[in-house]
Amino acid sequence: MGIDFLMAPPLEFLGRSAPFPKADYVLIGVPFDRTSTYRPGSRFAPNALREISLNVETYSFISEVDAEDLRIHDAGNLSVSASVEETLGRVRKIVSEVMGSGKVPILLGGEHTISYGAMGALSGLGMKFDVVDFDAHSDARDEYEGLRLSHATFVRRALEDLGLRDIRYVGLRAISKEELGFIKGEGVKAVTALDLKGLGRGEPGLDAILGDPAPNRYISIDLDVLDPAFAPAVGNPEGCGVYPDELLPILKRAASARVVGIDLCEYVPAYDNGSTGAQGVKLLLEALCAIEASKGER
Repeated sequence: MGIDFLMAPPLEFLGRSAPFPKADYVLIGVPFDRTSTYRPGSRFAPNALREISLNVETYSFISEVDAEDLRIHDAGNLSVSASVEETLGRVRKIVSEVMGSGKVPILLGGEHTISYGAMGALSGLGMKFDVVDFDAHSDARDEYEGLRLSHATFVRRALEDLGLRDIRYVGLRAISKEELGFIKGEGVKAVTALDLKGLGRGEPGLDAILGDPAPNRYISIDLDVLDPAFAPAVGNPEGCGVYPDELLPILKRAASARVVGIDLCEYVPAYDNGSTGAQGVKLLLEALCAIEASKGER
């Protein structure tokens, strides 16, 4: 690869790395948590997730695919900058290169702001795409703690600055009144954690959220979508969340579209008892296996 700000990984994801020319997927760690506001430390997640991946079984009963058979190139970690804009520019550049090579980028965050860089890459390539965002939070504030571009604002910036018009939240349950008015005004679709438990108030169901996909799809997984009972080690834990058994079939369905990129964000290893990282690796592997299985169905 031609990017000069990648550092070789200390460990390879799943313990192996396919040569870049032969790979279908390219994994990039983004150890960035510059704008984290409650629990910093997600910058340590990429390497921690790699270590966890060495100790998990890889067969998916849901998709009937073994992740061990996937051709994944581990490109290492991005060399990040203290500047949010510079780091996101680097994310955008490397994601553009990976997509331009016909491969699917896998980003290991890091804080959720990195998704903005990936969305910018898709927009810059002229792709028509939707975003399925598994997240407790809408991240649609206009400004947060003096920052207009952060983990709490990047969705709003994507809607306003990148021209993104098709974002679909799954598991939403933490939002300010101002954000709620904004996303409703933008026509953003959302199925809340309460909806998934049958406790909602007539909001759109999963058919409305995941049906009629755009020609391309980007999937973003913020681990705080899960209830803290299952994933306590995240940057901003939020109660009354989604259970893993609720999330897995939805994730598989989301991956049945043509997925061109995916990220996993907001894991903070310092707060983990072992469960959160294990859930994160499992969700990522299930998503990749579902993407692979869907190739034969489209």
